[in-house]
Amino acid sequence: MAIPYRLFHEYLDSHAREFQSKVAIDCGGDTVTYGALAANSHKAAAVLQGVGLRAGDRVVYLGRSSIAFFELLYASTRLGLCFVSLNWRLTAREIADQLDDSAPGIIFADQAFVAGVESTKHKAVPLVCLDEAGTYAAWRDADVPAANYGDIDPGAPALMMYTSGTTGRAKGVAVSQQAILASRETPEVDGPWNAWHAEDVQMVPTPLFHIAGCGWALIGLYYGMTIVVLRDFIPAEVISTIAEKRITRTIFVPAMLAFLLKEPSLASTDLSSLKYLSYGASPMPAPLLKASMAAFPDAGFVQLYGMTETCGYATALPPEDHGAAHEYRRASVGRAFHNVELSIRDRDGNALPIGEFGEVWIKTPSVMNEYWRNDEASAEVLRDGWYVTGDGGYLDQDGYLYLKDRIKDMIITGGENVFPSEVEAVFARHPAVAEVSVFGVAHDVWGEQVQAAVVLRAGQTATADDLIAHAEADLAGYKMPRAVHILEALPRNSTGKVLKRALRDEFEAV
Repeated sequence: MAIPYRLFHEYLDSHAREFQSKVAIDCGGDTVTYGALAANSHKAAAVLQGVGLRAGDRVVYLGRSSIAFFELLYASTRLGLCFVSLNWRLTAREIADQLDDSAPGIIFADQAFVAGVESTKHKAVPLVCLDEAGTYAAWRDADVPAANYGDIDPGAPALMMYTSGTTGRAKGVAVSQQAILASRETPEVDGPWNAWHAEDVQMVPTPLFHIAGCGWALIGLYYGMTIVVLRDFIPAEVISTIAEKRITRTIFVPAMLAFLLKEPSLASTDLSSLKYLSYGASPMPAPLLKASMAAFPDAGFVQLYGMTETCGYATALPPEDHGAAHEYRRASVGRAFHNVELSIRDRDGNALPIGEFGEVWIKTPSVMNEYWRNDEASAEVLRDGWYVTGDGGYLDQDGYLYLKDRIKDMIITGGENVFPSEVEAVFARHPAVAEVSVFGVAHDVWGEQVQAAVVLRAGQTATADDLIAHAEADLAGYKMPRAVHILEALPRNSTGKVLKRALRDEFEAV
């Protein structure tokens, strides 16, 4: 059932009154009730205001998942501040770049990153250590006057996360409270799987610096659930947590499911409490989905497609479309949410007919405000109320969206379009292949040439000729890689995404 809150603190304070002693967050063995979470966010807001921060200023969080993350997020939004969650897995240079871009008014960091922050030009900015015993609590509980709250604009930037930067420097995605909460307007019309209840127990196994982690957690807190936040993804602990905490909802990226399937305890653990298992953030190979559904037979599977720029959601493939009767729909990412419009456009922005391939455009009240301090990049993707995703795909007659590839990753060879994901799916079926990435390099005659980089499974052997022979029956000649490179590992950025541009650069001359 939808709950009509406009601001984060409105639902938090309501829950604190209704079930003050209920555990709101369980993180790494630490817990906080709704009453304490609300009270601590008031304390933190008072200190933030006391150091001179005003509406619009940035509060930077650089640390692992913790209860402090949520206390500071709610404290920031009570004051109209913008809470900036940085990826602690980044390199020191990347972190310094994002500090420069966000221009923080205060920084909260784990001890492991304090020295790095102090080596930047932001060393004069107030810095609070998060995980040194008592340091953060002493800061939060300082004896200062209570915060003086004013009116908050629900449409102002309230949360900022940085894109992973697969094509260049990361951009700060600034989103508002109203954009995040827009997805909570009558969500149950999308189906029973999107009806949320305070009795649910939600697990958050993804990092909070991603919208898949932070946004997922905020949904659970919105409905007054107990959320169980994992500080680390350890397959055995994930499985035991589902059983011990009686988790009813969770979300995974496909790579997490692949690791869980290898965990010996999976088959012997009672996972029957899990009602819904959502997945997304990267393509789901069909064999992995089939194996995952068998491993979690009591859970309804829900695929989610979205991005940080749309607060993490745009389409969903519900449990009923995962069944045998609609198995073909598993290749799609589902249909638009109730308050989302989809359009497939050509290079000039003209709408294309059903079934034609083009670029996916999304219109939703959950679209970002802007790329922070980057008017040019914002103008490229925000057009007449639409967000231009850069993803390529098509819609079928029933409104299901089928993605092919990022527009920029599509290979045009001899005038023919080649979608890397299609070629990758064929190579991935070879029993020796652990990972594959297909990319295009410049070619004097054909415009581009198809190539593939492959990582083999441990203990397995295969040559480039073996892999090509395996694929010949399923791929047209123009789609076949002209070079297959066997690598120890694929190049990835700090969030794990494969860097196709690095492969293009490395093998351009091959």
